[in-house]
Amino acid sequence: MNTSRPVPVSAAMVLFALMTVFSLSTPFTPSGPSLPIVIYAGAVGGLGGLIALVGLGLMKRWGWLMTIIIAALNVLPAVTGVAGAPTPGKQISAAIIVVNVVVLVLLLLPATRKAFAASRARAAA
Repeated sequence: MNTSRPVPVSAAMVLFALMTVFSLSTPFTPSGPSLPIVIYAGAVGGLGGLIALVGLGLMKRWGWLMTIIIAALNVLPAVTGVAGAPTPGKQISAAIIVVNVVVLVLLLLPATRKAFAASRARAAA
């Protein structure tokens, strides 16, 4: 299989896709969020995540940046969940933090940045 996408980008895409699906499905769970703003924020983050995944799959710089921003923003509410949620909520919040930090690390690796710089240079040429 000949692909120009590095392995860290593919791994980040899989993990970020799982987080996006989780974000989109959370409002539909029986014990989902009750505040409308939380539901809307999850929907916007999930749809933004899908758009970011498309850009990441096409090796576009905007997809890379958008994925980094959304993954970083996903960590913020999870940190409050670790601090104030009951035990199952703490475990879910901790898992969300770990997965998003792994996505961030994979996308910020030098090989990944070099691949996006090379794809940008190819597009400019």
